[in-house]
Amino acid sequence: MPHVLFTALNGALERRPEGWFWRSGDPEPRVRDADPLRHFKLATTRSAQDVGWVYVPPAIAANEAALRWIWQAWCEGLYEIGDSPPDEKPAIRVPLADWNSRWSSAVAGVEWEPRDDEAIRRRAADEMHP
Repeated sequence: MPHVLFTALNGALERRPEGWFWRSGDPEPRVRDADPLRHFKLATTRSAQDVGWVYVPPAIAANEAALRWIWQAWCEGLYEIGDSPPDEKPAIRVPLADWNSRWSSAVAGVEWEPRDDEAIRRRAADEMHP
């Protein structure tokens, strides 16, 4: 049984250490790991000293299972609240190094090119109902 890190499309797609595969075992090169910053629509900044920050609204950190680690760290006093650019709304400031470390071994979601959407969704339906 392969080691599955993440699933998508109701389990039809599986993220394994080697990449994305259909439930049947066929590789799927058209899909890729979603960029977590884009997936969660988060802002970032970098200072003159090259210190980077990711700004996570508290409600998202508390309610998104994949970001709950940020909420827990904030509750423990490890992160602070800062004003998120560009709208200056309060958000939990996460050091970019922590963010990158976390997402180097985790998957936020799956994405593919819009032109492949219909074919991928059709294949997912076929995988689930052969």
